[in-house]
Amino acid sequence: MGVSGDAVKSHLKFATKYQLDFPLLADEEKLIIKAYDVWGPKQLFGKQMDGIVRTTFVIGADSRIEQVIAQVDTTSHAQQILKM
Repeated sequence: MGVSGDAVKSHLKFATKYQLDFPLLADEEKLIIKAYDVWGPKQLFGKQMDGIVRTTFVIGADSRIEQVIAQVDTTSHAQQILKM
């Protein structure tokens, strides 16, 4: 599943546009985002700002975090996961 601070309406539009087959959670209050410690300084288009630091958590059947990918490469992220 994916989590972001965007609104539900935005998630529906994004999921439809990209034909996603997994749920997107709208965390507008940033409760999950802060619990997983992925809110902080980042750089976007050369500008420093606070925001969601894109991170992937691989969670096992026992609900424990098995892997963390902190350096997400958006162009080849599927390959990053498959190499695990």
